Amino acid sequence: MAEQTLATVEEKDDLQSLLKKQMFWTKLCAIACVGIFAVVLICAVWLAPQVSTALDSINSVAVQFEEIDWDALVTNINKLAATGQGSMADISNALGKLDIDGLNQAISDLQKAISPLAKLFGG
Repeated sequence: MAEQTLATVEEKDDLQSLLKKQMFWTKLCAIACVGIFAVVLICAVWLAPQVSTALDSINSVAVQFEEIDWDALVTNINKLAATGQGSMADISNALGKLDIDGLNQAISDLQKAISPLAKLFGG
């Protein structure tokens, strides 16, 4: 009977030791999860203004593309090709309505906003 009691006490000590180890690793995992969440939250807050700026630039370029009379542009190009005559000024004016600098800025802003995400995911 005394041997059984001694074995039971040793088993309880072993079990208690294992439970302490499990508690330590559980706390460590919880701290790691909170740290990862904090890093993701900080990245999201840091990238939000850059993404907003890029989206605003893209939106302004999209509005400018909507304002172009593409049918008239195609018609003028077709007339120029068919007759061999025409004014390059008309085509230049139509293409001049495109804000190339704005488009380049929008692409640049988008690249700046996306590059940290690409680096984060190993790209």
